[in-house]
Amino acid sequence: MDESRQDQPKKEENAVKDRPLDIFLSHELRTPLTSIMGYAELMLNDPLLGEEARKKFVQIIINEGERLSRVIAHLCDEAKKQQSSPPQEDQMQ
Repeated sequence: MDESRQDQPKKEENAVKDRPLDIFLSHELRTPLTSIMGYAELMLNDPLLGEEARKKFVQIIINEGERLSRVIAHLCDEAKKQQSSPPQEDQMQ
């Protein structure tokens, strides 16, 4: 695994913590989902797509699915942390 792929889970974890939820959901969830759907539709609708291209697209779909899974796991972890931590002053007003 190259260095940029090794850093990806940490970047995704930081994205959960550092962004407002609406921006996070818009980018970190929609981007991999859009990629998965686009490559799957291309594979379905292009009967002339070669075997090498299909393998490449399947690998992209797998990678993006794994990315989406990690992001969702981080989001769930953050939600659990927020539920278990005491309310902050600005939340009590």
